[in-house]
Amino acid sequence: MSDQPSDETVDVYRENFKYFKTLSKSPTSLLGVNNHNGKETINLCNGDVNDVKWSTDILLPYPNNDQPPVTNQEDSLLRREISYNSQCKCYGMWGLRSPKEWQVAELTFPKGLIVIKNPFTPIGQRYWISRTLLDFPHHVDYITNMDNLNRLHKIKEGKPVNKLADFKLDVCDRNFYSKLRWVTFGYHHDWNTKVYSEERRSKFPEDLADMVGYISQILGFSNFKAEAAIANYYHMDSTLSGHVDRSEVNQGAPLFSLSYGQSAIFLIGGKTKNERPQPVLLQSGDIAIMSGESRLSYHGVPKILPASSETWNMNDVTYPKPESPDRQDSHKRIKLYDACNTVTVDSTSPLSPYEHDCEHFKTTINDQSVLCRLQNMKWTPFLQNYISKSRINLNIRQVLFPGQISLVSEFE
Repeated sequence: MSDQPSDETVDVYRENFKYFKTLSKSPTSLLGVNNHNGKETINLCNGDVNDVKWSTDILLPYPNNDQPPVTNQEDSLLRREISYNSQCKCYGMWGLRSPKEWQVAELTFPKGLIVIKNPFTPIGQRYWISRTLLDFPHHVDYITNMDNLNRLHKIKEGKPVNKLADFKLDVCDRNFYSKLRWVTFGYHHDWNTKVYSEERRSKFPEDLADMVGYISQILGFSNFKAEAAIANYYHMDSTLSGHVDRSEVNQGAPLFSLSYGQSAIFLIGGKTKNERPQPVLLQSGDIAIMSGESRLSYHGVPKILPASSETWNMNDVTYPKPESPDRQDSHKRIKLYDACNTVTVDSTSPLSPYEHDCEHFKTTINDQSVLCRLQNMKWTPFLQNYISKSRINLNIRQVLFPGQISLVSEFE
């Protein structure tokens, strides 16, 4: 009997994960050198914006001189058609560009993986960077990785942890942001049991739910409802091991992943680890949607890469004026814990209602436009310093089936 492992037992995903984790040459330098299908460009725009041809900088090719084991997968991109109401201008509420400018691609393997190349305006990116750094970690009903660790310590000591207030930590600790790795809200992901519960559930932020709802409608996922989210905070040496997300009751609903800041190699394969994964380059503002077969595919992040450009700092963004022109500390070294002194807007504060009615999407939210919100949420040196050295990923999921109102309830 041969001692060689069968094809079914070879962990091809792990081998490729290690390959990209230790890659010394920047994968972005390979773009355009070994493009898939021999095509240099592909038209992914959905409008008449000069019929722009756009470089295929989504799939990262393997170098020809260092080719890992491959299977017979087709490595190609297809243009994804979208449907939207051209008369509706509501996309501006969340810092999005007009859908006619969106560049949307779908991979042929794994089927159902959709990538929208940065549909955000620079000020839109700043809005969501601000939200994920200044609002979500501070929210009294959201849970961070430090809260979770404190909860486990209290359980070990036999102390009560019946409510979040029993283990919620002070977010203005000097080392808070250097230790911050994740925040959960909506249905809180349980990292130990991998099971959601009604007891661990908070209100989902309206602006994020409405924006993802708008995007899902355009992509044809009309029943999607944002019910759980994880905000992940990556430093330049961070990784995320390969895994499959199976905690949700409704595993047929798509999963939305929003990226901000530094770039990442998103490695996604098939339903087993013996299928060669695809290396997808995700840059600031990009949105990846795992739907169809890709929803239950192995995926992870082997490497964080320096951003090729700071798209949140483009020309159409105006920096806020300094509070005082003669400040003595304007050139001080920026420290992460300076964020604790930043004044932010309460996400639940009553603002004038904004209602819009589209052919495919209807909602009423108690928020003004993103631009108005950003005028009250300053782009500070802390935010710029943090995002220039880190990557933020917002991962949004639907937990329940349509018509189901809770984990323990029957359908409506």
